[in-house]
Parts: sequence; structure tokens; C-alpha cells
Amino acid sequence: MVATIKDVAKKANVSISTVSRVLSNQMHVSSSTYKRIQDAVAELNYIPNSSAVSLVKKSSTTVLYADSFYKGRPYENPHMFDIISGSSHELRKKGYFLGLLDLDRSKEKSEEQIINAIQSKKADGILINGYYVTPAIEKVLLATDFPHICIGKPSFDSMLSWIDTNHSLSSNLAITHLVSLGHKKIAFVGGSDKDNIYRDRFLGYRLSLERNNLSPRDAYVIPTS
Repeated sequence: MVATIKDVAKKANVSISTVSRVLSNQMHVSSSTYKRIQDAVAELNYIPNSSAVSLVKKSSTTVLYADSFYKGRPYENPHMFDIISGSSHELRKKGYFLGLLDLDRSKEKSEEQIINAIQSKKADGILINGYYVTPAIEKVLLATDFPHICIGKPSFDSMLSWIDTNHSLSSNLAITHLVSLGHKKIAFVGGSDKDNIYRDRFLGYRLSLERNNLSPRDAYVIPTS
């Protein structure tokens, strides 16, 4: 039989309203009471009704991850699954769920999708692939003070919150390490020179070679697209 909130309250020897408010982070109780409630939840394998919790908290308990999800996409962006898994894991700890917003590949249509998702307030926050972030999206995010993180630096000077790898430094360190091992003929194999990540990595590659008195050679630079 599926456990109810009434069962949890009885097991923890507290009222139903206390259980409800504690589980929705709306009430502070003593550590012993909190532990009794959490122990009862675990023992009974109680799963809160997400819709009911959302009504109490006036939130959707959902955070969206906006990106394009199509066949072969994980091979183009091998970090995608790690981002989704890590985000989902951490959100679950806080009582939230990760939803996927499948974007159109064109920036124009994806821009509309993201703006509609923000303005509809069907989610409490959004993670966005920085590639799809535009000035119009920035304007809406800042105007609504909508919780967000851009996965990857936007392609324009932006006031948005973003997180990314220092691609130039990473490339620099890799080349410096290879030079320290005695290598001098070092190639750069990348994507498209129109891509920001490619340009950042190539900058680190070139600077590292120059600092080690090695000259970049066109024959050693190999775009893959």
C-alpha cells in the first residue's frame, strides 16, 4: 500500500500540517522533530505529491535545461549527459526536478521557445546552452529576474550568469605539458574556426607555442568542420 502524508505524521508523532510544511521548507522545527519526520519518510518510502507541494510553495519545482536534443547530439557535445546528470542529481536534493526544453536548431526559433518558457512561469529556473543565448533572451531574463545559468559563455558581452571552461588556458597547459616531454611538432585538431570555443583553444595553442619558441605551422592546424 502506498504511504500517505497521514501515515508519515502518525509515524513521526506530529500533525499532518507540520509534515507538509517541513517537506515544503516552510517551517523550521527542532532537529529531533525534523529527524523523526525524515526517518518516517524514508521508512515508509513516502513520495510527496509534486502537484500539491507546488501549490503550497507556489512554484513548479522544475528547472528547465534548454538545448537541442536530436540523434547524434551527445557525440557532438559529449559533456551534455554529465551536465544533465549532475544538475538533476543536485536539484533532487533540494526537491526540484530537471525538465528538458528541446530547442529548434535555428537561433531565431529557439529564442522564441526560451522566452515563452520564461514568461509562462512553468518553471522556477532555467539552464541554457550558451550557444542559444541572445540579447533578446538576456533582456527578458534580466527584466523578470528569472533564475538562470548559461552553460557556456554567451557570444556577446552579457550581464547574465554563466559558467564555462577556460578553453584558452586548458589548451595552453596541454601544449606546455607536451613541450616539457620533448615534443616540438604539435598539431591542433579542432572544429570550425567560426566557433568561439575553437578560437579560444587555438589562442591558447598559439600562445603556448610562441612562449616555448616554437612557430605555429599551417600544416599542423587541422579543422574538422
